[in-house]
Amino acid sequence: MSNIIVFEGISCAGKSTMIQEVQNYYQNLGIECINLNELLSNKPFENIEFELKEILTNKDIIYDNFEMFLLFAIRLCEKVRMIKCLHFPENSMLLVDRFELSLLLKGIYIHKLDKTMVETIVNYIIKDCRPVGYIYLEIDYKNFIIREGDKRNSKVWNVIHERFLSETNGFTEIINSYKENNKILVLNTSETTKENALNKIVKFLNSLSL
Repeated sequence: MSNIIVFEGISCAGKSTMIQEVQNYYQNLGIECINLNELLSNKPFENIEFELKEILTNKDIIYDNFEMFLLFAIRLCEKVRMIKCLHFPENSMLLVDRFELSLLLKGIYIHKLDKTMVETIVNYIIKDCRPVGYIYLEIDYKNFIIREGDKRNSKVWNVIHERFLSETNGFTEIINSYKENNKILVLNTSETTKENALNKIVKFLNSLSL
């Protein structure tokens, strides 16, 4: 199976950017490095992603917290299905934007569901697709609102600020609980350049002896 490397973090932390940088770096070295997100829009997986987006943006339907959690769990199941079905080259590097840590965040800290239940569901989904390493990208609030600002208006900033605090604090607790048994690199993208971030990520990945 491929070596699964997960990039986690809140919106605007720079996950997509750094995944692309890492992929370009290793491909230039002739090393097989695959961006799972690039495959999400390809058949046979495009239908489920399209249908979920339609469901989540349907303003006529109100979901309770558990139903919302299940919708996000389906997305994780789809990523796992892709990993299992597409037969990536042995020992290739598979870069994934959001995986089980994001689902733990949604279930436990956003939708306030029972922690044991959420962890049991998440562990079952990924039981055959365990990542070999995690890269958690942090961002401070000042830079977050700069990157988020083009997409928002002033009326929603209170909600945005509450979401930022909730997700950041939730991720911090999850990362701390994962550190004991998993290889994790924590990077604050507000405090480093893209080049320095790439160098630190490459050093971390090389330490995994993939």
